[in-house]
Parts: sequence; structure tokens; C-alpha cells
Amino acid sequence: MDNWTKAKKALFRDFWRSEMGLESLALIKELKQEQLDRALLSAKSGKSDDIEQHLYRAAGIDLVLDMLTDYTTKHPKS
Repeated sequence: MDNWTKAKKALFRDFWRSEMGLESLALIKELKQEQLDRALLSAKSGKSDDIEQHLYRAAGIDLVLDMLTDYTTKHPKS
């Protein structure tokens, strides 16, 4: 993102603040929760390899959510 123009950064930020962007964030959060739920189910069934796989996926999704949240809240409209 560092090499993006101000206009491109503004479009990116404005999308994630829009109704569609907020709905997209909600879907991403649901995906993260789904991975956490799957990890829990794997733990209950004793599938340790599956637990790690689902936790890694949830962590990756969480990194994306953090980046989007940080960028859209720390970069006010120009």
C-alpha cells in the first residue's frame, strides 16, 4: 500500500467504511469464527493436526481484519 496514490488509498479506505465494506468485514469475521469452531470440534474429536490447521487459518484471517481495521480507522478522510 505504500506505493499507492492518495486517491487509491482513499478509495480503499472508503470502500471498507461503506455499507458493502462493513458487510464484507462481517463475512470475514464469520469465516474466522467458523475456523475457530472447526478447531474446537477437531479438539473434541482428537484430531490434533486439524486443530492447528484451523487455528492457523483463523490467525491469518485475524491478521487481515486487524490490517483493515487499523487502516480504515487510523487514516481519516482527506
